[in-house]
Amino acid sequence: QKGEESTGKVEVEIESEEYAAFVASKSKIGPFRVEFREPSSGAVNRDRSSRQSRLQDVKNDPSVFHFLGQEIMIPSRFEVSLQHSILSSMSEVTCKKPTDSQCRRNEHGIPNGFIPLPDLEAPNSNVAIVQRYLRTPFQFDVVFESSADDDAISDAVEAHRRSFESRFRHVFNLEEFSASQIEFAEITLSNLLGGFGYFHGPLTINSGDARPGRDQLTSSSEASLLSATPSRESFPRGFLWDEGFHQMLVQKWDPQLSREALKSWLGTMEPSGWIPREQTRGADAITRFPEHIQHYMIQSPDVVNPPTLVMPVRALMLSEPVQVDGKGSIIRSGFISDAYEKLSKHVMFLARSQAGKVENTFYWRGREETDGIIHTLASGLDDYPRAKNISEAEMHLDLACWIAWSLKTVASLAPARKAREADRLRAAADQIKSTLFQEHRGTGSSELLCDQGATGSVCHEGYVTLFPMILGLEDSSSPRLGSILRLIRDEDRLW
Repeated sequence: QKGEESTGKVEVEIESEEYAAFVASKSKIGPFRVEFREPSSGAVNRDRSSRQSRLQDVKNDPSVFHFLGQEIMIPSRFEVSLQHSILSSMSEVTCKKPTDSQCRRNEHGIPNGFIPLPDLEAPNSNVAIVQRYLRTPFQFDVVFESSADDDAISDAVEAHRRSFESRFRHVFNLEEFSASQIEFAEITLSNLLGGFGYFHGPLTINSGDARPGRDQLTSSSEASLLSATPSRESFPRGFLWDEGFHQMLVQKWDPQLSREALKSWLGTMEPSGWIPREQTRGADAITRFPEHIQHYMIQSPDVVNPPTLVMPVRALMLSEPVQVDGKGSIIRSGFISDAYEKLSKHVMFLARSQAGKVENTFYWRGREETDGIIHTLASGLDDYPRAKNISEAEMHLDLACWIAWSLKTVASLAPARKAREADRLRAAADQIKSTLFQEHRGTGSSELLCDQGATGSVCHEGYVTLFPMILGLEDSSSPRLGSILRLIRDEDRLW
Protein backbone atom coordinates (compact mmCIF):
# COMPACT_ATOMS: atom_id res chain seq x y z
CA GLN A 1 0.00 0.00 0.00
CA LYS A 2 1.57 3.27 -1.18
CA GLY A 3 1.46 6.84 0.00
CA GLU A 4 1.53 9.03 3.08
CA GLU A 5 -1.85 7.71 4.17
CA SER A 6 -0.53 4.15 4.36
CA THR A 7 -1.01 2.80 7.87
CA GLY A 8 -0.77 -0.86 6.94
CA LYS A 9 1.73 -3.31 8.33
CA VAL A 10 3.33 -6.32 6.65
CA GLU A 11 4.89 -9.20 8.56
CA VAL A 12 7.04 -11.84 6.86
CA GLU A 13 6.69 -15.41 8.04
CA ILE A 14 8.74 -18.49 7.21
CA GLU A 15 5.89 -20.86 8.02
CA SER A 16 7.52 -24.24 7.56
CA GLU A 17 9.51 -26.35 5.14
CA GLU A 18 6.62 -26.02 2.72
CA TYR A 19 6.24 -22.30 2.13
CA ALA A 20 6.91 -18.71 3.13
CA ALA A 21 4.21 -16.08 3.53
CA PHE A 22 3.57 -12.50 4.44
CA VAL A 23 0.57 -11.18 6.32
CA ALA A 24 -0.77 -7.63 5.87
CA SER A 25 -3.11 -5.71 8.16
CA LYS A 26 -5.03 -2.43 7.82
CA SER A 27 -4.94 -2.40 4.03
CA LYS A 28 -7.72 -0.83 1.97
CA ILE A 29 -9.21 -4.27 1.37
CA GLY A 30 -8.72 -5.41 4.96
CA PRO A 31 -6.24 -8.00 6.28
CA PHE A 32 -4.83 -10.42 3.74
CA ARG A 33 -2.22 -13.15 3.43
CA VAL A 34 0.00 -14.17 0.50
CA GLU A 35 1.67 -17.59 0.53
CA PHE A 36 4.57 -18.68 -1.68
CA ARG A 37 4.24 -22.45 -1.84
CA GLU A 38 7.00 -25.00 -2.30
CA PRO A 39 7.87 -25.33 -6.03
CA SER A 40 6.63 -28.45 -7.73
CA SER A 41 9.57 -28.24 -10.14
CA GLY A 42 12.79 -26.27 -10.46
CA ALA A 43 14.08 -26.88 -6.93
CA VAL A 44 17.34 -28.65 -6.13
CA ASN A 45 17.50 -31.54 -3.66
CA ARG A 46 18.71 -30.38 -0.28
CA ASP A 47 19.21 -31.39 3.30
CA ARG A 48 15.92 -30.43 5.01
CA SER A 49 17.16 -31.17 8.52
CA SER A 50 18.20 -27.63 9.37
CA ARG A 51 15.98 -24.56 8.99
CA GLN A 52 19.06 -22.38 9.60
CA SER A 53 20.94 -23.93 6.71
CA ARG A 54 17.81 -23.55 4.57
CA LEU A 55 17.89 -19.81 5.17
CA GLN A 56 21.63 -19.31 4.71
CA ASP A 57 23.09 -21.69 2.16
CA VAL A 58 21.75 -20.20 -1.06
CA LYS A 59 24.49 -21.65 -3.25
CA ASN A 60 23.54 -25.19 -2.32
CA ASP A 61 19.82 -24.47 -2.22
CA PRO A 62 18.47 -22.39 -5.12
CA SER A 63 14.91 -22.76 -3.81
CA VAL A 64 15.69 -21.05 -0.51
CA PHE A 65 13.59 -18.09 0.62
CA HIS A 66 15.02 -14.70 1.48
CA PHE A 67 13.01 -11.70 2.52
CA LEU A 68 13.09 -8.02 3.42
CA GLY A 69 10.51 -5.92 5.23
CA GLN A 70 10.75 -2.13 4.92
CA GLU A 71 8.75 0.99 5.73
CA ILE A 72 8.46 3.20 2.64
CA MET A 73 6.67 6.53 3.05
CA ILE A 74 7.58 8.53 -0.07
CA PRO A 75 4.47 8.40 -2.26
CA SER A 76 5.80 10.35 -5.25
CA ARG A 77 8.86 8.14 -5.73
CA PHE A 78 7.76 4.85 -4.17
CA GLU A 79 9.43 2.56 -6.69
CA VAL A 80 12.78 4.39 -6.59
CA SER A 81 12.77 4.45 -2.78
CA LEU A 82 11.98 0.75 -2.66
CA GLN A 83 14.76 -0.19 -5.09
CA HIS A 84 17.27 1.94 -3.19
CA SER A 85 16.15 0.36 0.08
CA ILE A 86 16.64 -3.13 -1.33
CA LEU A 87 20.10 -2.36 -2.70
CA SER A 88 21.29 -0.67 0.48
CA SER A 89 20.16 -3.71 2.52
CA MET A 90 22.13 -6.20 0.47
CA SER A 91 25.68 -7.31 1.06
CA GLU A 92 26.63 -7.00 -2.59
CA VAL A 93 29.51 -8.90 -4.12
CA THR A 94 31.15 -6.54 -6.62
CA CYS A 95 32.15 -7.87 -10.02
CA LYS A 96 35.23 -5.91 -11.03
CA LYS A 97 35.45 -7.59 -14.42
CA PRO A 98 32.99 -9.73 -16.41
CA THR A 99 35.43 -12.65 -16.13
CA ASP A 100 35.76 -12.53 -12.32
CA SER A 101 34.94 -15.83 -10.63
CA GLN A 102 32.19 -14.24 -8.51
CA CYS A 103 30.36 -13.25 -11.72
CA ARG A 104 30.16 -16.88 -12.91
CA ARG A 105 27.56 -19.46 -11.97
CA ASN A 106 27.96 -22.47 -9.72
CA GLU A 107 26.79 -26.00 -10.46
CA HIS A 108 23.19 -25.06 -9.64
CA GLY A 109 23.13 -22.15 -12.09
CA ILE A 110 23.20 -19.58 -9.27
CA PRO A 111 25.56 -16.62 -9.91
CA ASN A 112 28.49 -16.67 -7.50
CA GLY A 113 27.82 -12.96 -7.09
CA PHE A 114 24.16 -13.57 -6.22
CA ILE A 115 22.82 -10.93 -3.85
CA PRO A 116 20.46 -12.44 -1.26
CA LEU A 117 18.03 -10.28 0.62
CA PRO A 118 19.16 -9.95 4.26
CA ASP A 119 16.24 -11.75 6.02
CA LEU A 120 15.48 -8.59 8.01
CA GLU A 121 12.17 -7.01 8.89
CA ALA A 122 11.97 -3.37 9.95
CA PRO A 123 9.38 -2.26 12.53
CA ASN A 124 6.12 -1.08 10.98
CA SER A 125 7.04 -2.48 7.58
CA ASN A 126 4.47 -1.69 4.90
CA VAL A 127 6.38 -3.38 2.08
CA ALA A 128 7.59 -6.97 1.97
CA ILE A 129 9.82 -8.58 -0.64
CA VAL A 130 10.22 -12.34 -0.87
CA GLN A 131 13.11 -13.61 -2.97
CA ARG A 132 13.69 -17.05 -4.42
CA TYR A 133 16.11 -18.46 -6.99
CA LEU A 134 14.83 -21.40 -9.02
CA ARG A 135 16.27 -23.40 -11.87
CA THR A 136 14.25 -23.12 -15.07
CA PRO A 137 11.81 -24.49 -15.90
CA PHE A 138 10.03 -24.12 -12.57
CA GLN A 139 6.50 -23.96 -11.20
CA PHE A 140 5.08 -22.91 -7.84
CA ASP A 141 1.81 -21.55 -6.48
CA VAL A 142 1.15 -18.11 -5.02
CA VAL A 143 -1.98 -18.18 -2.86
CA PHE A 144 -3.82 -14.98 -1.92
CA GLU A 145 -6.25 -15.07 1.00
CA SER A 146 -8.32 -12.12 2.18
CA SER A 147 -11.22 -11.46 4.51
CA ALA A 148 -12.62 -9.14 1.83
CA ASP A 149 -15.14 -10.61 -0.56
CA ASP A 150 -14.32 -11.06 -4.24
CA ASP A 151 -16.38 -8.03 -5.22
CA ALA A 152 -14.36 -5.68 -3.03
CA ILE A 153 -11.10 -6.83 -4.56
CA SER A 154 -12.49 -6.71 -8.08
CA ASP A 155 -13.86 -3.23 -7.45
CA ALA A 156 -10.47 -2.02 -6.23
CA VAL A 157 -8.70 -3.42 -9.29
CA GLU A 158 -11.32 -1.91 -11.59
CA ALA A 159 -11.02 1.50 -9.90
CA HIS A 160 -7.26 1.53 -10.50
CA ARG A 161 -7.74 0.47 -14.12
CA ARG A 162 -10.26 3.26 -14.76
CA SER A 163 -7.97 5.79 -13.08
CA PHE A 164 -5.05 4.78 -15.31
CA GLU A 165 -7.15 4.90 -18.48
CA SER A 166 -8.62 8.30 -17.56
CA ARG A 167 -5.20 9.77 -16.92
CA PHE A 168 -3.84 8.19 -20.10
CA ARG A 169 -6.60 9.78 -22.21
CA HIS A 170 -6.01 13.16 -20.55
CA VAL A 171 -2.23 13.08 -21.07
CA PHE A 172 -2.06 11.74 -24.62
CA ASN A 173 -5.41 12.79 -26.16
CA LEU A 174 -5.76 9.84 -28.56
CA GLU A 175 -9.48 10.09 -29.31
CA GLU A 176 -8.98 9.79 -33.08
CA PHE A 177 -7.52 6.31 -32.70
CA SER A 178 -9.36 3.01 -32.38
CA ALA A 179 -9.85 1.20 -29.07
CA SER A 180 -7.33 -1.48 -30.02
CA GLN A 181 -4.74 1.14 -30.97
CA ILE A 182 -5.23 2.97 -27.67
CA GLU A 183 -4.89 -0.31 -25.77
CA PHE A 184 -1.63 -0.98 -27.62
CA ALA A 185 -0.38 2.48 -26.61
CA GLU A 186 -1.32 1.81 -22.97
CA ILE A 187 0.60 -1.47 -23.03
CA THR A 188 3.61 0.25 -24.59
CA LEU A 189 3.72 2.92 -21.89
CA SER A 190 3.20 0.33 -19.14
CA ASN A 191 6.08 -1.79 -20.43
CA LEU A 192 8.36 1.25 -20.59
CA LEU A 193 7.53 2.32 -17.04
CA GLY A 194 7.72 -1.26 -15.78
CA GLY A 195 11.20 -1.56 -17.29
CA PHE A 196 12.71 1.09 -15.02
CA GLY A 197 15.55 -0.18 -12.89
CA TYR A 198 17.92 1.08 -10.22
CA PHE A 199 21.45 -0.23 -10.72
CA HIS A 200 24.60 0.16 -8.65
CA GLY A 201 28.20 -0.89 -9.16
CA PRO A 202 31.37 -0.21 -11.17
CA LEU A 203 31.90 -0.56 -14.91
CA THR A 204 34.75 -2.28 -16.73
CA ILE A 205 36.59 0.41 -18.70
CA ASN A 206 39.07 0.02 -21.54
CA SER A 207 41.39 2.94 -20.87
CA GLY A 208 43.37 2.17 -24.02
CA ASP A 209 41.59 2.94 -27.27
CA ALA A 210 39.08 1.30 -29.57
CA ARG A 211 41.67 -0.37 -31.83
CA PRO A 212 42.34 -4.13 -31.49
CA GLY A 213 45.25 -5.12 -29.26
CA ARG A 214 45.30 -1.89 -27.27
CA ASP A 215 43.10 -2.93 -24.35
CA GLN A 216 43.90 -1.63 -20.87
CA LEU A 217 41.09 -2.82 -18.62
CA THR A 218 40.35 -1.03 -15.37
CA SER A 219 37.39 -0.80 -13.03
CA SER A 220 35.55 2.48 -12.61
CA SER A 221 34.36 3.79 -9.28
CA GLU A 222 30.95 2.56 -8.15
CA ALA A 223 27.95 4.63 -9.15
CA SER A 224 24.17 4.34 -9.26
CA LEU A 225 21.89 4.63 -12.27
CA LEU A 226 18.11 5.05 -12.46
CA SER A 227 17.09 4.22 -16.01
CA ALA A 228 14.47 2.77 -18.27
CA THR A 229 15.60 -0.30 -20.19
CA PRO A 230 15.02 -1.46 -23.79
CA SER A 231 13.74 -4.81 -22.51
CA ARG A 232 13.34 -6.11 -18.97
CA GLU A 233 13.99 -9.65 -20.21
CA SER A 234 16.72 -9.27 -22.84
CA PHE A 235 18.41 -5.95 -22.04
CA PRO A 236 17.93 -5.17 -18.32
CA ARG A 237 20.50 -2.37 -18.18
CA GLY A 238 20.90 1.25 -19.20
CA PHE A 239 21.60 2.24 -22.82
CA LEU A 240 22.50 5.90 -23.42
CA TRP A 241 21.29 5.97 -27.04
CA ASP A 242 17.91 4.50 -26.09
CA GLU A 243 17.39 6.60 -22.98
CA GLY A 244 17.00 9.90 -24.80
CA PHE A 245 14.05 8.45 -26.70
CA HIS A 246 12.66 6.68 -23.61
CA GLN A 247 12.52 9.95 -21.70
CA MET A 248 10.69 11.77 -24.48
CA LEU A 249 7.72 9.53 -23.65
CA VAL A 250 8.25 9.16 -19.89
CA GLN A 251 8.22 12.94 -19.35
CA LYS A 252 4.75 13.19 -20.88
CA TRP A 253 3.47 10.82 -18.19
CA ASP A 254 5.67 11.72 -15.23
CA PRO A 255 7.97 14.76 -15.70
CA GLN A 256 9.53 14.38 -12.27
CA LEU A 257 10.46 10.75 -12.86
CA SER A 258 12.04 11.81 -16.16
CA ARG A 259 14.06 14.54 -14.44
CA GLU A 260 15.34 12.03 -11.89
CA ALA A 261 16.37 9.56 -14.60
CA LEU A 262 18.12 12.28 -16.60
CA LYS A 263 19.92 13.58 -13.51
CA SER A 264 21.01 10.03 -12.77
CA TRP A 265 22.41 9.53 -16.27
CA LEU A 266 24.21 12.87 -16.22
CA GLY A 267 25.57 11.94 -12.80
CA THR A 268 27.47 9.03 -14.39
CA MET A 269 29.41 11.42 -16.63
CA GLU A 270 33.18 11.35 -16.24
CA PRO A 271 35.09 14.62 -15.68
CA SER A 272 36.08 14.58 -19.36
CA GLY A 273 32.44 14.76 -20.46
CA TRP A 274 32.24 11.09 -21.51
CA ILE A 275 29.10 9.15 -20.55
CA PRO A 276 29.48 5.34 -20.87
CA ARG A 277 26.99 4.26 -23.48
CA GLU A 278 26.02 0.82 -22.12
CA GLN A 279 25.99 0.63 -18.34
CA THR A 280 25.96 -2.85 -16.78
CA ARG A 281 26.17 -1.99 -13.09
CA GLY A 282 25.99 -4.60 -10.33
CA ALA A 283 26.13 -8.37 -10.14
CA ASP A 284 22.49 -8.88 -11.11
CA ALA A 285 22.90 -6.89 -14.34
CA ILE A 286 26.14 -8.70 -15.16
CA THR A 287 24.57 -12.15 -14.79
CA ARG A 288 21.85 -11.16 -17.30
CA PHE A 289 24.47 -10.26 -19.94
CA PRO A 290 24.77 -13.03 -22.58
CA GLU A 291 28.09 -14.81 -22.14
CA HIS A 292 28.93 -14.94 -25.87
CA ILE A 293 28.95 -11.13 -26.17
CA GLN A 294 30.29 -10.13 -22.76
CA HIS A 295 33.09 -8.17 -24.43
CA TYR A 296 30.43 -5.54 -25.20
CA MET A 297 30.15 -4.96 -21.45
CA ILE A 298 33.55 -3.25 -21.59
CA GLN A 299 33.22 0.50 -22.21
CA SER A 300 35.76 2.62 -24.04
CA PRO A 301 35.93 6.43 -23.76
CA ASP A 302 36.70 6.52 -27.49
CA VAL A 303 33.33 4.95 -28.32
CA VAL A 304 30.33 7.21 -27.72
CA ASN A 305 26.62 7.34 -28.48
CA PRO A 306 24.69 10.21 -30.06
CA PRO A 307 23.80 12.90 -27.49
CA THR A 308 20.14 11.90 -27.30
CA LEU A 309 19.76 13.12 -23.70
CA VAL A 310 19.70 16.64 -25.14
CA MET A 311 16.26 15.92 -26.65
CA PRO A 312 14.26 15.28 -23.45
CA VAL A 313 16.10 18.03 -21.54
CA ARG A 314 15.14 20.50 -24.26
CA ALA A 315 11.54 19.25 -24.19
CA LEU A 316 11.39 19.69 -20.42
CA MET A 317 12.76 23.22 -20.78
CA LEU A 318 10.06 24.11 -23.32
CA SER A 319 7.38 22.76 -20.97
CA GLU A 320 8.43 25.03 -18.12
CA PRO A 321 6.67 28.39 -17.62
CA VAL A 322 8.77 31.29 -18.88
CA GLN A 323 10.18 33.53 -16.16
CA VAL A 324 12.07 36.77 -16.87
CA ASP A 325 14.35 38.75 -14.56
CA GLY A 326 14.55 42.54 -14.26
CA LYS A 327 16.91 42.75 -17.26
CA GLY A 328 14.58 40.81 -19.50
CA SER A 329 16.67 37.63 -19.41
CA ILE A 330 14.95 34.26 -19.18
CA ILE A 331 15.41 32.52 -15.83
CA ARG A 332 16.18 28.83 -16.20
CA SER A 333 15.13 26.33 -13.55
CA GLY A 334 17.79 24.70 -11.41
CA PHE A 335 17.33 21.43 -13.28
CA ILE A 336 17.85 23.04 -16.71
CA SER A 337 20.84 25.09 -15.53
CA ASP A 338 22.50 22.01 -14.04
CA ALA A 339 21.74 19.98 -17.17
CA TYR A 340 23.31 22.72 -19.31
CA GLU A 341 26.57 22.49 -17.39
CA LYS A 342 26.70 18.73 -17.93
CA LEU A 343 25.47 18.59 -21.51
CA SER A 344 27.71 21.40 -22.77
CA LYS A 345 30.71 19.45 -21.51
CA HIS A 346 29.28 16.22 -22.96
CA VAL A 347 28.73 17.51 -26.51
CA MET A 348 32.14 19.21 -26.58
CA PHE A 349 33.70 15.89 -25.57
CA LEU A 350 31.75 14.23 -28.37
CA ALA A 351 33.12 16.74 -30.88
CA ARG A 352 36.71 16.29 -29.68
CA SER A 353 36.74 12.52 -29.35
CA GLN A 354 35.10 11.82 -32.72
CA ALA A 355 36.94 14.47 -34.77
CA GLY A 356 37.97 13.52 -38.29
CA LYS A 357 41.04 14.27 -40.39
CA VAL A 358 39.36 17.29 -41.98
CA GLU A 359 38.45 20.10 -39.58
CA ASN A 360 34.78 20.06 -38.48
CA THR A 361 34.22 16.53 -39.81
CA PHE A 362 33.66 13.46 -37.64
CA TYR A 363 33.66 9.67 -37.74
CA TRP A 364 32.32 7.04 -35.35
CA ARG A 365 34.97 5.19 -33.34
CA GLY A 366 34.60 1.51 -32.54
CA ARG A 367 33.50 0.25 -35.97
CA GLU A 368 34.13 -3.48 -36.29
CA GLU A 369 33.63 -6.35 -38.70
CA THR A 370 31.74 -9.45 -37.52
CA ASP A 371 31.01 -12.38 -39.86
CA GLY A 372 31.57 -10.22 -42.90
CA ILE A 373 29.28 -7.41 -41.70
CA ILE A 374 30.70 -4.11 -40.51
CA HIS A 375 28.83 -2.76 -37.50
CA THR A 376 28.80 0.79 -36.16
CA LEU A 377 27.13 0.04 -32.84
CA ALA A 378 27.96 3.40 -31.31
CA SER A 379 25.86 5.25 -33.90
CA GLY A 380 22.67 3.47 -32.84
CA LEU A 381 22.24 2.38 -36.49
CA ASP A 382 24.18 -0.84 -35.98
CA ASP A 383 24.37 -2.37 -39.46
CA TYR A 384 23.57 0.66 -41.61
CA PRO A 385 25.65 0.40 -44.83
CA ARG A 386 28.77 2.54 -44.65
CA ALA A 387 32.30 2.38 -46.12
CA LYS A 388 33.50 -1.20 -46.52
CA ASN A 389 37.01 -0.27 -45.41
CA ILE A 390 37.24 1.07 -41.86
CA SER A 391 39.43 4.15 -42.00
CA GLU A 392 40.31 7.30 -40.07
CA ALA A 393 39.60 9.16 -43.31
CA GLU A 394 35.87 8.45 -43.01
CA MET A 395 33.31 11.21 -42.48
CA HIS A 396 29.93 10.19 -41.12
CA LEU A 397 26.99 12.39 -42.00
CA ASP A 398 24.71 11.45 -39.13
CA LEU A 399 27.45 12.14 -36.56
CA ALA A 400 28.17 15.59 -38.00
CA CYS A 401 24.45 16.35 -37.88
CA TRP A 402 24.15 15.18 -34.28
CA ILE A 403 27.06 17.36 -33.17
CA ALA A 404 25.93 20.49 -35.04
CA TRP A 405 22.36 20.10 -33.73
CA SER A 406 23.36 19.33 -30.14
CA LEU A 407 25.77 22.28 -29.88
CA LYS A 408 23.07 24.69 -31.00
CA THR A 409 20.38 23.07 -28.85
CA VAL A 410 22.51 22.98 -25.71
CA ALA A 411 23.23 26.67 -26.23
CA SER A 412 19.49 27.31 -25.94
CA LEU A 413 19.55 25.77 -22.44
CA ALA A 414 22.13 28.20 -21.12
CA PRO A 415 21.23 30.52 -18.25
CA ALA A 416 21.79 34.26 -18.76
CA ARG A 417 25.17 34.21 -16.99
CA LYS A 418 26.46 31.76 -19.64
CA ALA A 419 25.45 33.89 -22.66
CA ARG A 420 28.97 34.26 -24.07
CA GLU A 421 29.65 30.57 -23.70
CA ALA A 422 26.37 29.82 -25.47
CA ASP A 423 27.38 32.12 -28.34
CA ARG A 424 30.58 30.11 -28.79
CA LEU A 425 28.56 26.88 -28.95
CA ARG A 426 26.31 28.38 -31.65
CA ALA A 427 29.32 29.57 -33.63
CA ALA A 428 30.87 26.09 -33.48
CA ALA A 429 27.56 24.58 -34.65
CA ASP A 430 27.43 26.99 -37.63
CA GLN A 431 30.98 26.09 -38.67
CA ILE A 432 30.21 22.36 -38.55
CA LYS A 433 26.99 22.91 -40.51
CA SER A 434 28.84 24.85 -43.22
CA THR A 435 31.52 22.16 -43.51
CA LEU A 436 28.89 19.45 -43.54
CA PHE A 437 27.21 20.84 -46.66
CA GLN A 438 30.60 21.07 -48.42
CA GLU A 439 32.27 17.80 -47.45
CA HIS A 440 29.29 15.42 -47.58
CA ARG A 441 28.17 16.01 -51.14
CA GLY A 442 27.14 12.94 -53.07
CA THR A 443 28.25 11.73 -56.47
CA GLY A 444 26.92 12.74 -59.87
CA SER A 445 23.82 14.90 -60.06
CA SER A 446 22.39 13.77 -56.72
CA GLU A 447 21.69 16.59 -54.29
CA LEU A 448 21.52 14.23 -51.31
CA LEU A 449 24.31 14.28 -48.75
CA CYS A 450 26.30 11.12 -47.99
CA ASP A 451 28.94 9.54 -45.80
CA GLN A 452 32.50 9.82 -47.09
CA GLY A 453 35.04 7.00 -47.15
CA ALA A 454 38.76 6.86 -47.89
CA THR A 455 38.07 6.55 -51.63
CA GLY A 456 35.07 8.87 -52.02
CA SER A 457 31.36 9.20 -51.32
CA VAL A 458 29.43 6.31 -49.74
CA CYS A 459 25.83 6.99 -50.71
CA HIS A 460 23.08 4.76 -49.40
CA GLU A 461 19.55 6.12 -49.34
CA GLY A 462 18.19 5.55 -45.85
CA TYR A 463 18.07 6.93 -42.33
CA VAL A 464 21.39 8.76 -42.59
CA THR A 465 20.24 10.56 -45.74
CA LEU A 466 17.38 12.08 -43.78
CA PHE A 467 19.41 13.37 -40.82
CA PRO A 468 19.99 16.93 -42.14
CA MET A 469 16.20 17.36 -42.33
CA ILE A 470 15.32 15.36 -39.20
CA LEU A 471 17.59 17.53 -37.03
CA GLY A 472 16.51 20.79 -38.65
CA LEU A 473 19.80 21.66 -40.35
CA GLU A 474 18.25 22.15 -43.79
CA ASP A 475 16.66 25.55 -44.37
CA SER A 476 13.23 25.66 -45.98
CA SER A 477 14.84 27.19 -49.09
CA SER A 478 17.47 24.46 -49.46
CA PRO A 479 17.44 22.70 -52.87
CA ARG A 480 18.22 19.46 -51.04
CA LEU A 481 15.00 19.59 -49.07
CA GLY A 482 12.91 18.77 -52.14
CA SER A 483 15.15 15.79 -52.91
CA ILE A 484 14.74 14.47 -49.39
CA LEU A 485 10.95 14.81 -49.51
CA ARG A 486 10.80 13.05 -52.89
CA LEU A 487 12.93 10.25 -51.46
CA ILE A 488 10.54 9.82 -48.51
CA ARG A 489 7.54 9.70 -50.85
CA ASP A 490 9.06 7.15 -53.27
CA GLU A 491 8.21 3.70 -51.90
CA ASP A 492 10.55 2.05 -54.43
CA ARG A 493 13.58 3.83 -52.97
CA LEU A 494 13.34 4.39 -49.23
CA TRP A 495 10.57 1.96 -48.29
